Amino acid sequence: MKITKLLSTISIVLLILVSSVQAADIDDLDPGDKMYLKGILSDDLVYIVRINYSKGKVKIRKDDDGTTEWVLASKLISSKESTEQDIGRVGAGIAILYCISNPDDC
Repeated sequence: MKITKLLSTISIVLLILVSSVQAADIDDLDPGDKMYLKGILSDDLVYIVRINYSKGKVKIRKDDDGTTEWVLASKLISSKESTEQDIGRVGAGIAILYCISNPDDC
């Protein structure tokens, strides 16, 4: 029962974390812009290569390995938003560790 409650709390925290970030507006993007591709555990630094306005997609190049792919513009966030997500992830991690070590409190 306590594990179920812990998993429920974790799910709620992650849902709030992911939904609170504002997606990039495709009209504000330009090739060469540095953005972050939203992720669950971390965000990837990417650069915009090309924009397809009619499909709402952006071709990105990942900073870590140089690969390119087309993604929805709504999956891109700013540096500030990525930092806010990182802070939220740390908070969620602390809450999870606390609940594991003090299951009666959760």
